[in-house]
Amino acid sequence: MLAAATALVAASGAVALPTAPAHAQANCLSVDVQTDTFPTGRDGGIFLLSVNLINDCSSPVRDWTITLTLPPNAQVTNGWSANWSTSGQLITITPPIWAQPILPGQSSSFGALGTYTGEFTGPVGC
Repeated sequence: MLAAATALVAASGAVALPTAPAHAQANCLSVDVQTDTFPTGRDGGIFLLSVNLINDCSSPVRDWTITLTLPPNAQVTNGWSANWSTSGQLITITPPIWAQPILPGQSSSFGALGTYTGEFTGPVGC
């Protein structure tokens, strides 16, 4: 889901995401992405995107970037507990300025709401 992602990705539901190399610390970060949908009619609905970044590294991680690609029929409308930016279908997620480092064995969770038309398949790239 993230083109510039530096983490391993696991998804729930019908979405199977590819893995990508971890950022500066080899392959010791992992990302769990889950989606829930709430149809609002036959033309689409709302989706909830839940992201959990896990530090499997031996040292704290402060700077990270996750990039996700949404299908063309979906867009994020707002996100929380991280900085969310969009460019077309590409979503970039970075830590907020107030975020503490993620300690070894710990995780950081954040999420977003969005809308979709037709059927929502979840993120298509990471």
